[in-house]
Amino acid sequence: MQVITTRSALTPLLLREKALGRKIGFVPTMGALHDGHLSLIAESRKRADITVSSVFVNPTQFNDPKDLAKYPRQPEKDAAMLEKAGCDYLYLPAVEDVYPEGPGKGPFFDLGGIDTRLEGASRPGHFAGVAEVVKVLVETLVPDFLFLGQKDFQQCMVVKRMLDQWDKHHWDSALQEASLNWRPGDVELVICPIIREAHGLAMSSRNERLSGEMRTRASAIYASIQYAEELFPTFSADEISTICANALNSIPDFQVDYFQILDGETLSPANADTQKFVIITAVIVAGVRLLDNKIIIN
Repeated sequence: MQVITTRSALTPLLLREKALGRKIGFVPTMGALHDGHLSLIAESRKRADITVSSVFVNPTQFNDPKDLAKYPRQPEKDAAMLEKAGCDYLYLPAVEDVYPEGPGKGPFFDLGGIDTRLEGASRPGHFAGVAEVVKVLVETLVPDFLFLGQKDFQQCMVVKRMLDQWDKHHWDSALQEASLNWRPGDVELVICPIIREAHGLAMSSRNERLSGEMRTRASAIYASIQYAEELFPTFSADEISTICANALNSIPDFQVDYFQILDGETLSPANADTQKFVIITAVIVAGVRLLDNKIIIN
C-alpha cells in the first residue's frame, strides 16, 4: 500500500491507473477504523481493480470545536489496518492540502432540504462540510465507485443527491481532459450494510469514547429500532416514534435527539404511497452522539 499525503502526488498516479483501464474504488473515512470500515474495503476489492481510502478528520463537518478535538485519531494504526485489508493507496492529507484556500469555500449544491433535517437541524453546517470535502476528495481520487456505510444514512442521501446533479460546472475543468472522460456525476455510489458489535450497537469510531459498560447499554438503541419494526403494522409512525423515544430517554445517561419513521427516499414524513421506510435515530449516550437506522420495504 502506498501512503500519499498530497493531492498533487496522488491524482497523477490514479489517472495513470485509469489510463490502464483499471476501475477505482474509494472508501472515505475519518479514521479510528473498525470492522465497518474494513467491510467497505472488502466490497471495493470485489468491484474495483484499485482500492483507495482516505483518513481525514474533516473540520468543516463539526459545528462544535469540542467534538472535533475529542474525535479519536490513530493514523498509524489505521494505515496498518488498511494495508492488511488490501487497500492499494491511502490518502493521508493535512488540512492545508485538502483546503489550500481555507475551509468553508463551498461548493454550493441544491441538497433539496435533506441537509436541514435530523442531523442537519441539530448540527448546522454539518452537511455543507460533507459536501465540501466530498467534492475535493472525489476530484482528487477520480473514482468509479464510492463506498459509504448505511449507518450514516442521511449523509448517503446527501452524497447521492450531489452526484445526481454534479456536472462539469461543479468541478475542476483543468482535470477534464486528463481524466479520460471521467466526470463526478458518473461515480457509482455503493451503500453498504451496517456492521454491528456483538450486542447490536452499530459500529462507529465514536464508540471508542464509551466505556465498556456504556457500549453494552447502548445496544438498547438497536433494540428499540427492532421493537419499532415489530410495532409497525399496528401503530402509526408518530406513535411508534414516541413509544421508542420515551423508552430510550428513560435509560440513565441517554438523551434522544430524534427517533422517526420517514420516507426512505426523501426523509419527508411517510404517507400512504411510501414504499421504502427508514427508522432513523440519533441518541446521545454519556455525551457521545450515536446514529442508527433500519430500512423497511413495504
